Amino acid sequence: MKHDIKSGELELSALKKIFEAYLDHDVDDLETLVAWCRRPADSPQRMQFKQQLRTAIDRPGLLSPQTFESWTNVSMDDQPEMQKRLQTIWNECFPGEAIS
Repeated sequence: MKHDIKSGELELSALKKIFEAYLDHDVDDLETLVAWCRRPADSPQRMQFKQQLRTAIDRPGLLSPQTFESWTNVSMDDQPEMQKRLQTIWNECFPGEAIS
């Protein structure tokens, strides 16, 4: 995974791109995101998205509620709500690898 030299944090560019496309408050289409995640052929973008989503789940605070809101125009009250949302997305997209 790439490192963002300016912030020193892992780059979340694939996560940002997919969240902006599917989870913007005007669209907020989890069903279409899930369908995209479950397509049979693995693309590099989907693999990056999966890896970055898992990293954001495993490292609370890596994706802050403020950053998520700037990407999607959907507000999260706090980091626990943000982590729950990420876990829900993961479990819907990758049910065979669900996180409890």
